[in-house]
Amino acid sequence: MVDISKLKIGEEIQATVYPKVGTACPESGIVVYVHPEKRFFTVEFSLGSGAQIRESYVAHGPAACSEQEEPEDPAA
Repeated sequence: MVDISKLKIGEEIQATVYPKVGTACPESGIVVYVHPEKRFFTVEFSLGSGAQIRESYVAHGPAACSEQEEPEDPAA
């Protein structure tokens, strides 16, 4: 997990990008924003195709995890 209290803008971190529903790709990116109250942060990624994307992560979310947990089906 990423410790948001220690994040600094410009720092390189490993975080998970979700290019398609149900897929998770760990990528290296640069922190470009940290909320003043540490509620969320934004990371910019340069993908192999040359595209640059930004993803935001909540303080206690799945950033830097290798998999995203699927919500349980209440009907099951």
